[in-house]
Amino acid sequence: MNRFCIHHLLLLLAMFFAACSNEDALPDSPDTPEEPTSFYRKALSYNTLYTEEKLDSDAQTVTAKQTFSCTDGLLTQMVYEQSLTAVEPISISHTSDISYQGDKVIITDSNGCTNTYQLNAQGYAESCVREENGVVKRRYSFYYDETGLSAIEEFLPNDNFETAYSRIVIAYYPDMIKFTHKVDQYFQTFAGIFNTNVPENSLAIPNPFLAELHPLSMHTAALYAQILGDIHPHFMQKIMPIENEESQETMTFYYNFDEAGIPTDCIIQTESYGETFNRKISYQVD
Repeated sequence: MNRFCIHHLLLLLAMFFAACSNEDALPDSPDTPEEPTSFYRKALSYNTLYTEEKLDSDAQTVTAKQTFSCTDGLLTQMVYEQSLTAVEPISISHTSDISYQGDKVIITDSNGCTNTYQLNAQGYAESCVREENGVVKRRYSFYYDETGLSAIEEFLPNDNFETAYSRIVIAYYPDMIKFTHKVDQYFQTFAGIFNTNVPENSLAIPNPFLAELHPLSMHTAALYAQILGDIHPHFMQKIMPIENEESQETMTFYYNFDEAGIPTDCIIQTESYGETFNRKISYQVD
């Protein structure tokens, strides 16, 4: 525990010296050729990836499953399903279909929502228009650096899509990252440490906590398809909020692997205000 506290203190000091303001400035938009002739498509290493998690509640335990299906190395469908057993089994699901059309990727789900991504020459999304039942409801801008996704901004129609309602800004360091999360007036900065003592992230699985932060949570299929930049090759070991000493909150990720170095599950242990909470996400690939 003392060793971790010293590491934590050094980490925070490094972050504070690196930070120049409470809210990180957005990086520059990547240069895009005027007339791109081809679009890079990074092939995924699996045909189908399954994730499963038991969600405890006051009533029944809910099972949440995701199925990511690829064709020729490209993600073409994502299915999300929740199920529980009460008097009889109950299940709800929705499907997202992904199509690649030159400089655009279009993701349409069974709830009537369509995300249209405009790509740069590297095959990464620069912007996205989200329509719900044919009406534009949200717009997004994406930014990158040499490591991966460095920022996402969300714009809503109530001010004619002019002011960012939410954003995530990410700064990469050799063995860690710092990311800032802002939604309306809420603002929080986190530090994350990579784990270099376990196999690399060959399946390109996003970090569960980061992927669930709004507005990135609105782009799950695009994130897994890697049109929002490459997923970092190292799994996260710890994530902790900065400037929240009272809670002493730390989120630790324990991954288990098979003999081929493929993750079989991830146990996420969160310690906050003296209490401990656990999640377990299981993985399977075909």
